[in-house]
Amino acid sequence: MRRSAGIPVLVTLSVGAALADPPDGFEIIDIVADRLSWIDVPYLNNCAQVVFSPMPEPRNESHEIFLYDNGYLTQMTRNEVPDNFPDINDEGAMTWTVGDQGQFGGKVVILTQGEIIVLGEGRTSRINNVGHVAWVRYNGQGCSEADADIFFFDGQSVRQLTDDSTTKGGPVINDGDDITWARADLCKNPYVRAVMLYSEGRIIKLPNLYASASLAHINNPRQVAFGGSSAGVELWEGGVNRLITDWGSHPRINDAGEIFFLRFFDDNRTWQGHLYRPDGEILQLTDDPFWNTDGDINNWGEIVWRAVNVRTSERRVRLMRRVRTGDSEFDSDIDLIDYAQFAACMTGPEWVKRKNPGPHDSLCDCRFLDINHDGDVDLADFALFQNAFTGE
Repeated sequence: MRRSAGIPVLVTLSVGAALADPPDGFEIIDIVADRLSWIDVPYLNNCAQVVFSPMPEPRNESHEIFLYDNGYLTQMTRNEVPDNFPDINDEGAMTWTVGDQGQFGGKVVILTQGEIIVLGEGRTSRINNVGHVAWVRYNGQGCSEADADIFFFDGQSVRQLTDDSTTKGGPVINDGDDITWARADLCKNPYVRAVMLYSEGRIIKLPNLYASASLAHINNPRQVAFGGSSAGVELWEGGVNRLITDWGSHPRINDAGEIFFLRFFDDNRTWQGHLYRPDGEILQLTDDPFWNTDGDINNWGEIVWRAVNVRTSERRVRLMRRVRTGDSEFDSDIDLIDYAQFAACMTGPEWVKRKNPGPHDSLCDCRFLDINHDGDVDLADFALFQNAFTGE
C-alpha cells in the first residue's frame, strides 16, 4: 500500500537554553519547551536531525511527527490518527507508527523519497542507514496480553524473526542488520528477562549480570549496551560483557563507544542524564528539577532526550549539540583544511533552502560551518570564520 506524503508545514516552537552542564565543546538547547501531555522518545541521526512526536495539552489532538533540523521545526504529519514513535536515518528516510489500533497496535510506515509505504502491523520501529527497519508487533496474548514478536524489513520483504510467548521491547538495528531487543517472560514470578541479539541469521541470548535488563541498544561495531533499572549498565562485546556502572539505566551507545544513560537521585527524586566515555570517565549532563529521560546519541557525541517537570507538567525536548566555531574537524584549530571545507559547504541564500523544508535539505556535516545557525553557509558565516581563522 502506498500513499503520497503530505507537504511539510513549517512551525515555530520555542528554542532556548536548558539548565545543564555539558562537556567542553558542547551546548544544550531546548528544541521544545511547552505544556504537553506527552512526548515520545526523540531520536536523532548523524546530521543532528531530530524526530519526535508530542501530544498537546489538553488531550484533544493526536500525536503528530515533527522534524527539527538546524534550528527549524517542520511538522511532517497532520491528520486525525496518532502518529508516533518516529526514527530517522542519515539519508532523511523516516519510520513511525500510525497508531490506529489501540495501545499496542498500529501500522509501521516508512517515508522515503516522498512516499509513505506501509510495512505492516506493529509499533516502535527503528531504521538503519541503508533503509532497513525493525519493529515489534504485539499479539494480545499471554499472561499480560502483551506477547510480541520482532519483524524485519530488509528493503525488499518483511520477515518475522521470533515466534514465542514472551514480551519484547522495541528492537534496535545497526547498519549491518544486527538487531537487539529485551525479552521478558511475564508468566514467571519474578519476571525472567534477557537481552537478545539477531545476527547473521541466528538469534542468541546475551549473558548479563543483572536480571533486570529491559532495554538494549547496539552500534555498528556490534557493541550492545543494556540495562533497565538503576542497578547498572552493561556492555557486551565479542561474547564478553562487563559492568560499565552499577548506578544507571536506559543506555544508548554510539559507534565511538560513548554511552548516554540515566541515573535516579533519591534526594530530589529526579532522573538526570549522564555520559560514559570509553576511557572510563562519566560526566553528569543535567542537574535540575526535571526528570531527564530516554533519548539517543549520534556518532558526533550529540545527544537528544526528553525532560518533564513533574510539578509544572512542562515538557521539553533537549539537544546537546557541538558548539560551532568554524572548526569543522574538531581538532582544536581553524586552519586551511577547515577553509577548504568551508568553500565546499558554501550555499545560496537561506530563503532558497527554506522554501522547501524537509529532511532532504539538511546541511548534515556542513552544519558545523553554519556558525550563526540560520540554515545556510554564506558570507555572514564567512565573516565569523575569518575572525576565528588561525591558519596553523
